[in-house]
Amino acid sequence: MMKKTILSLSLLGCLVCLWGQMDEYACRREMTGRAEQWHKIRLPDDIFVNAARDLHDLRIYGVTQEGDTIEAPYLLQSTNDKTIEKEVIYKIINTTHNAKGYYFTFEMPLPETVNRLVPEFGQKNFDWQITLEGSQNQQEWFVITENYRILSISNELTDYRFTEIAFADSKYRYLRLCVASSEQPELWQASVSRYERIAGDFRSYPATIVSNKTDDNKKTTEIEVALAGFVPINFIRLHIDENVDYYRPVSIYALTDEIQTITQQGLQEHYRPIASGEVSSLEKNEFRFSGVAGKKLRIIIHNHDNLPVSVNKVEVQGNIPDILVRFSREAKYFLCYGNPKAGYPQYDIERFADKIPDEPVLLALGEEVVVKTTDDSRSVSPLFANKLWLWGVMVVIILLLGWFSLKMLKEKG
Repeated sequence: MMKKTILSLSLLGCLVCLWGQMDEYACRREMTGRAEQWHKIRLPDDIFVNAARDLHDLRIYGVTQEGDTIEAPYLLQSTNDKTIEKEVIYKIINTTHNAKGYYFTFEMPLPETVNRLVPEFGQKNFDWQITLEGSQNQQEWFVITENYRILSISNELTDYRFTEIAFADSKYRYLRLCVASSEQPELWQASVSRYERIAGDFRSYPATIVSNKTDDNKKTTEIEVALAGFVPINFIRLHIDENVDYYRPVSIYALTDEIQTITQQGLQEHYRPIASGEVSSLEKNEFRFSGVAGKKLRIIIHNHDNLPVSVNKVEVQGNIPDILVRFSREAKYFLCYGNPKAGYPQYDIERFADKIPDEPVLLALGEEVVVKTTDDSRSVSPLFANKLWLWGVMVVIILLLGWFSLKMLKEKG
């Protein structure tokens, strides 16, 4: 009898704790259309308004017909780009020059498809035009790319190098690099490879330039960009309208939360750095990174002693976050989020990702329901919405367990 009482109290305590867990999340969305054990859920953009920016507070709770509350494990899946690079073995068999420049011939043991050559030179400062040719027998040469510019700048202000030669897929046994230079290039080594980028699943987001200011004292241009609410950001491209060559260091920051500080100048928003590098007339001025949810961007371009460049458009993309869920019992399931105290979940399925189906069925999410604790929201508040009730029940359970334990000890004594 005593054991049954203690077991019943323990089960009641667990049920109270589970309801309490659901109550700790500000928002929930009902899941509809569940038919399989595994499902995929495509998260909407507006989930970043109330969820943690890195989505670590997502939980999937189910309520069974018996009133039990259970938790379904999930994996957060990235839809970012994937890159594959295969390096090719080669040897340099000729180094010659004539009036047109210096030639370096690369021999592959067997013809292989390549599309990238990255030479490394001993010189720290150069600005050269190159031509790349291919041949099967060294008798007849075919132009792969020409008038291609490579550049290196190294001084007390910057250290910039652009020597990556990208070209269309080519399959030759011999490659010949011609460098148009009056001085002999010191070729230390080179990387020959086939590079492939597998595009991920991305959404494009409207980005509006709301401010573009140049500070002559700091020698910087600061650009403020507004986004359509909090959105995931993995890719930024700056469109710069210039007819002359340029190279400038750049830092990019994002407003990832709405924390503000009152200063003498008024409210100050807090930005965090998300990317840095250079913008150059030689490159596409693209920045790729692991991803962050942001509402605004601040782009700072360091002009040094140059005239400012003109940024006329900012392109922003973010990968689409998916979660893969495993359901084990029949229940009414909800996606819950909006708990700043929640940590990263730890599920066994992380160690068995190979067991997940390749194409799980997409599961629909209902509209967001904000769970409020005010009197006018009792219809959407769960049981024990008032935390005083929850703590009161827990205290009663603890006292009862303690009383039964003392009683058992006295009986044994």
